[in-house]
Amino acid sequence: MDAEDVGYDELAGSLILNTKEILARVDDDDAYVWKNIYGSPLGLSSSKYKKKMNDDPEYASNWKGRVLMHISAEPTDKPISK
Repeated sequence: MDAEDVGYDELAGSLILNTKEILARVDDDDAYVWKNIYGSPLGLSSSKYKKKMNDDPEYASNWKGRVLMHISAEPTDKPISK
């Protein structure tokens, strides 16, 4: 999300998390992964294309940065789906 002084914060980019990739790294001592964030070009007027690019990185044309993630999971006897 971006930070707006006036108005509402908007989605500025997105990334895709692959559950299989996350679970494969759970037992690694080095469970850190860089994920790229993609979104619409700066200055693109509000439109369905801007929203689509910011909602789904498969349609995005601009790299917005990346985030370092530490992945962990805990086993449970009673998983909850939300």
